[in-house]
Amino acid sequence: PNGSGEMWFPAGSHFVGELKNGNPVNGIYTWASGDIWQGPMLNLLKHGYGIFTFSKESGGTSIEGEFINNFPNGYCYVKETDGFIYIGDCKMSSNSLFNGKGKMIYPTGEIYNGDVKDGKWHGDGIYTDIDGIRHEGNFINGSAKGEFKVDDPGTAIGVATDLMIESAPFMMAIMASMWATKGKSTRMATKYQGARPTVKSSYAGKG
Repeated sequence: PNGSGEMWFPAGSHFVGELKNGNPVNGIYTWASGDIWQGPMLNLLKHGYGIFTFSKESGGTSIEGEFINNFPNGYCYVKETDGFIYIGDCKMSSNSLFNGKGKMIYPTGEIYNGDVKDGKWHGDGIYTDIDGIRHEGNFINGSAKGEFKVDDPGTAIGVATDLMIESAPFMMAIMASMWATKGKSTRMATKYQGARPTVKSSYAGKG
């Protein structure tokens, strides 16, 4: 049949939406697990721009963007239930969904914007801490490397090294002195180290 319809599958999956020659082509597909796809389909695979949402039991993460043959491929918007958000390039690798250029917004208010590889900060990027202090430079596998341009909107612009950014408290005290942070806490990119345990490893092309 063609047109709008509803289908049930032996494994417990359910589809409601547009049908062509008896096959789902655009609508809402729900797996027995509770995972949901809203968008176009090709041969029962997610294919085109849509939204895939994991069940609450699987974390509740949602992925909005382009899918090709069941996998995210291109721009995507990912939101996790703890408030973490990723906006940017998505393409599956063996370790991650996040590959290319993207923006990571953490529940703490920290932000990374730049090159991403295998879910980690990798390449040129800008890390902004909760005080609004920007650290611009190069990252390798989630760790700061080389010199960084540090821009504190409340004071001045300076240069830091990777040792300062990933350092012990006494190095942070040196930076506080260099840029006279006027009581603001000079937090560096040490908490997350650019590695985010998220759908980058758990997404396996559901369906």
